[in-house]
Amino acid sequence: CLIALIYNNPYNPIFCLYFMKKIELAIFDYDGVIVDSFKTLHLAYGQICKELGGKYKSDINQFKKDYMASTNHLLFMEGLGITSDKHAQADVIYKREQTKLETPLFSGIEEVLTEISNSMSMIIVSSNHTSEIVNRLSKDNLLRLFDNILGNETDGTYFHKTRPIRAAIREFGLSSNSVVSVGDRTRDFFYAVEAGIPAENIILVDYGWGYDEQKIKSAGYCLETKVDSPIKILDALEEIRQK
Repeated sequence: CLIALIYNNPYNPIFCLYFMKKIELAIFDYDGVIVDSFKTLHLAYGQICKELGGKYKSDINQFKKDYMASTNHLLFMEGLGITSDKHAQADVIYKREQTKLETPLFSGIEEVLTEISNSMSMIIVSSNHTSEIVNRLSKDNLLRLFDNILGNETDGTYFHKTRPIRAAIREFGLSSNSVVSVGDRTRDFFYAVEAGIPAENIILVDYGWGYDEQKIKSAGYCLETKVDSPIKILDALEEIRQK
């Protein structure tokens, strides 16, 4: 009876530990979650427009508004007057400029990633170019924390994250219930849901490029977990474990 009382008491730490959700894989977006890259993106597009004849918007707030309203970067380039036959060239210029520019890490993210890596596997799934991600993380010795980097490997193409997320979950041999996704944009939420990750396992950060919570609600989902600083990702993970 005493044993039954211990293990069936929901306030007992042993009970809580036994019944906590086991999270084995964290899937991170890169831009807007790990690195604060919007200013460097803005500058890179300035060079793209200069070389390819696009209509550059020097006002970063207007640029951000238009960029966030676009479904993807290829359609955004179309809006700037950079036609599809120049998209591959634009991506090459983008990679070149990103290599030149120093993209800062968000304050505190290094410590957060280090702590998370001690308890679960981590990968990055990003529409940014794999080479750019690898080069940037190597500078701060953070690449070692990740089991894989799944980024865009081609120029002038759209990178849809759902497929690589599904593939990663299969490769790790996990159920989607033991996977969390950390992003910063509306489409990051939907990519994760389409890949089978439960909505309650998705974290969106408020400090990134921005998302539209109303669109998420309109699709019939509830954004249960959002954070306003990198350090709070750790608290969010604990909340998900206890759901």
